[in-house]
Amino acid sequence: MTTPPSQPSGPSPADNPVPGSDPDGLANPNPAPSDGQSLWSDPAATSPTSGSTAAGSPFTAPGEQSSAANGDSPTERLQGWTPPTQPSDWTPTQPVGTEPNNVNDGQADAGTYLASDGNYYPTADLPQTEEAQTLSGPDGPKPKRRGVLVAVSVGAALAIAAGGAGALLALRGNGGAGSPEDAAEAFLTELSSLDLAKITARIAPSEQDLIDPYMEAIENPGAMSADQKKTNEALEAARDAMSVELNGLEFASEAIAEGVDRTAVTGGTVTLDADIDKLADAAVELVSINGSSLSGLTEGLALGWEASTGDQLDLQFDDSLTREEIRDELDAFFPVTKEISDLVKMVELEDLFVVTVKEDGRWFSSPSMTVAQYLYESSGKSNADLGDPIPDGEMKGASKPAEAAANFVEGIRTAFDKQDIRELAKVLPVAESRLVAVYGPAVFDPDDLGSPDLAEVLGDVKVSAGSKVGSHVRLILDAITFGDDAATVERSGDTWTLTVPDIAGGLVADLTQNDEKTWTLKANQTDGPGQAENITASVSVPSKGMVEGEFSSPGSTKTTFGYKNGCFSYQQGEDGQELCAEELGVDLKGSSLDGITRLPDLKDLVGVSAVKGAGGDWYVSFVASLLDPAVVVQNAIK
Repeated sequence: MTTPPSQPSGPSPADNPVPGSDPDGLANPNPAPSDGQSLWSDPAATSPTSGSTAAGSPFTAPGEQSSAANGDSPTERLQGWTPPTQPSDWTPTQPVGTEPNNVNDGQADAGTYLASDGNYYPTADLPQTEEAQTLSGPDGPKPKRRGVLVAVSVGAALAIAAGGAGALLALRGNGGAGSPEDAAEAFLTELSSLDLAKITARIAPSEQDLIDPYMEAIENPGAMSADQKKTNEALEAARDAMSVELNGLEFASEAIAEGVDRTAVTGGTVTLDADIDKLADAAVELVSINGSSLSGLTEGLALGWEASTGDQLDLQFDDSLTREEIRDELDAFFPVTKEISDLVKMVELEDLFVVTVKEDGRWFSSPSMTVAQYLYESSGKSNADLGDPIPDGEMKGASKPAEAAANFVEGIRTAFDKQDIRELAKVLPVAESRLVAVYGPAVFDPDDLGSPDLAEVLGDVKVSAGSKVGSHVRLILDAITFGDDAATVERSGDTWTLTVPDIAGGLVADLTQNDEKTWTLKANQTDGPGQAENITASVSVPSKGMVEGEFSSPGSTKTTFGYKNGCFSYQQGEDGQELCAEELGVDLKGSSLDGITRLPDLKDLVGVSAVKGAGGDWYVSFVASLLDPAVVVQNAIK
């Protein structure tokens, strides 16, 4: 790096402003010095008698050729030029002003740049480096192509999930802290480590119980194509090449419910750095495999950034970039340090906080409560309206998974009957119970639960224990009734029959798993004509890596769909379409879908999930009931 020039003796910039600006940040009508004299020249390049510079300009470092010698003036070089980042090892001596020139757009205008102290300084005061010349070029600035940087950074963040989910069990329960502030700091510190196992160990054990199966699914995704494997390896390399450091964190904690605190970050900085060569290698690999996908990703990120911050990001992704161009782009960005308060303002938040909860005498961070609190505050409601978690003695767990379903149904009935959402919280696992009990009373009015008569709509429910999804147990739906037999679902073997007597003269639908390769659906009206008569549908896996399906109903043309050899197809009469993965730049050969041999068992899909609490009792979980089927499908096809 060129040594920063010294300020010459004589008139200060305030007395003789740099062309294009004055001390008040206003446009300066004074022309540039006709002799090419630099106001901030290196004394070594100054004649001791004349005080003039030898071919110097605001853009010329000692020993370098003047821009004037190239046929363009300093003023022309200033226009539209974005200077490099202020070097960290020096401080400018004379600010031009504290506001942007001309308009308050938050950007430095021609002739000035924004320094880290918040002032705007003459561009001439900034020493020229080889990197700066590369960025500007003789014909003005090169476009900022941040596509590779952003795509790789986001991809590496997603690759955190590959950071050792299996270690979570060994770390379970070890992440608690003695105070809300310590819990928040530990969570944010581990978050910056980009290690999923360590991050997860800092969240509440009750929430860990819910996400266990999904951690396992992330760690063991099943068969992957060659490109998928290379992509994962490149993302892991990118993640390992990057580092995030938090310094000087300060916190302020506020109790919003019993054992629940809102812990805000009131000070500190975040620094993002990287091993440029390793990150560039990972970026080259990602670009070579996923050029088209990364292009779409960067365009979407640019739109999202502009929508959230009002600033534009130039994310013109170019998969023709060479490794050196990618490396230069990354090198121009890293390292970067920001005040956390500045980042908070940038995304238009009031402040940054983590909701911490107390479990078994220790404090942990709660991602679910944190998200809920942000949403709650965005609605303008007061924390004074929040409820408290259900005391342990009022929770209604079951000794067996299947018995938890009866408690769940009774909890729903009681909530409707008493018009009190907290009654439902008593029959849910701790993490979900806490969420409903704290925010439910503030969000739901009693009238939102409808008439107490709705308590009678949900009739008897019969379930039986099915297979396990991690630590969760799937409960197979055997029978359920709704309001005086208004509708029923009954299972007989591998067939579920839905009967609705009062719809269009009566409707009966049968969903059947014929074998491990075929599902069928048949729907018929029991009385009178209508569109529901003789509807049939099926899905099957006739051979490895092949899926076929069809749908037909009276008065319409049969529709078929399927997957084979990396291509998805759709056909309705003479109209049809085929879309192959290679057209999207995706390789599915060797993937789970390409190797599918059977369909998931419907018994594991038609039902709910039970989760075991810390005290050994079982509860039906909303979250697990919704997400476990995805794991069932993944396990079936991988």
